[in-house]
Amino acid sequence: MKRPKTIIALNPEGFDKITAIDSAGNLLYYRGLTYPVKKWRFNLAFPTGRKVFIKAYKNGIFKTLKLKIQRLKRYNSEFIKLPKYDHYKLSKKLMYDPATKQMAYNHLGNAIYIGQNFYHLPYFVRPFIIFHEQGHNYYWDEEPADLYAIKQMIDSGANPSDIIYALDEGLTESNLKQGRIKQAYNYLLKL
Repeated sequence: MKRPKTIIALNPEGFDKITAIDSAGNLLYYRGLTYPVKKWRFNLAFPTGRKVFIKAYKNGIFKTLKLKIQRLKRYNSEFIKLPKYDHYKLSKKLMYDPATKQMAYNHLGNAIYIGQNFYHLPYFVRPFIIFHEQGHNYYWDEEPADLYAIKQMIDSGANPSDIIYALDEGLTESNLKQGRIKQAYNYLLKL
């Protein structure tokens, strides 16, 4: 697997949407911007090892980018203090469950199971879900498991915006979804 990198995308005319897609069609990064920018920096924290195509658009028209590739910009997750564990039951194996309607679930002490819907998610959203399910090895509740996943994502080199996007895409619609996203956002503001 290729090492994570920080990409700096430049276009003097600006762009309002940027994607990074590998040769197998995995969406590695996506951002729709509220107004055109001339420069955008993002981490490719979870590369697939395949050739990556970075494309930008302005008003739906493709723009050629000048790219600079740097060492990974690291964010510091030390300020995230995880709560004391409320249990400890490791599920180390990752298994496929074609019968589940869930994206993933942790069968404590047995395995983390992923369902068919998991593979329809953007590639960079998948690690967040796995980290979240690993968080359930230590926490029953969703919020501490989210916090565990946020810390793991930051330590892996993910962008704060990737984490918010992963929460938005990975959570099912519920009354709690917006609260969980807001909690994550409040932590990520400190980066």
